[in-house]
Amino acid sequence: MVGRGAEAVLTFMDRDSVPVYVAALSFGEDPASAGFDERALRLTVDSVSPSGSRVSLLDNYLTKDANIAGGVNCLVVDIAEGVASFDTGGNKMTEAGSVPFRTPLSGIELTVSTEMNVRRLEVRQSAAPAKTLMTPWTVETLENHFVLSSDPVEGFWSFLDRDNDPKWAIPGGFYDLAVVRSETAPGGYDIIYLGGASVEGRSWLPGMRKGTLIPTIFADHYRLGWIDARFQTDYPECTADLSASNTILTLSFPLHHSTLRFSRRPLR
Repeated sequence: MVGRGAEAVLTFMDRDSVPVYVAALSFGEDPASAGFDERALRLTVDSVSPSGSRVSLLDNYLTKDANIAGGVNCLVVDIAEGVASFDTGGNKMTEAGSVPFRTPLSGIELTVSTEMNVRRLEVRQSAAPAKTLMTPWTVETLENHFVLSSDPVEGFWSFLDRDNDPKWAIPGGFYDLAVVRSETAPGGYDIIYLGGASVEGRSWLPGMRKGTLIPTIFADHYRLGWIDARFQTDYPECTADLSASNTILTLSFPLHHSTLRFSRRPLR
């Protein structure tokens, strides 16, 4: 984007392809520095009524880390659970603010006010983690299953302690988990989240899959597939071990210098 008249506009349309929100990236003078003629990267976000009138939802100015005299500037929009979060910047992205986006969307259109080089336009859509990770298990159905189970791995497990280097990783919470035979991974187990998340706590619901255990050739030793608090799964070389007394489950994350231990919780 170059020049005072340069403007890139994202128009968000509803299911009838009618504009409902507009986000515009342009240059302007930051009111906070009025009189000094200091240009800034300006982001405005408006809602659009059926009659075409607009209501301002956000008006943000960015001076630091924006390419004011030419260069690449970016706008990132993350829409989830009825809220749109905006980041802008050139050399580094900065939070610009969040606004409600209550209307279901069907499309996004980019328009520009003058000739400019659009390096990249990307739209990604993903299902909410609660939908993709939710299992049929509830606390009640797990209890009923465990009462009849003789499997030493199956059961309820509560956070016991940890050994970790905070420079490499921090726990996402003091989890309560269940481990139950997997219906999709033969011979393996599913780790079911029941509670205790502190990072992204509102996104985790009881019954969601938190990981998997796959047996190895060694007794009571498993390959661990782990889904962290922010739903990342890039945790190679992870393992799990069940103690000889079947009371302690140890999860090891060697590349993150971390170990989590869980103790078996008696059934009611």
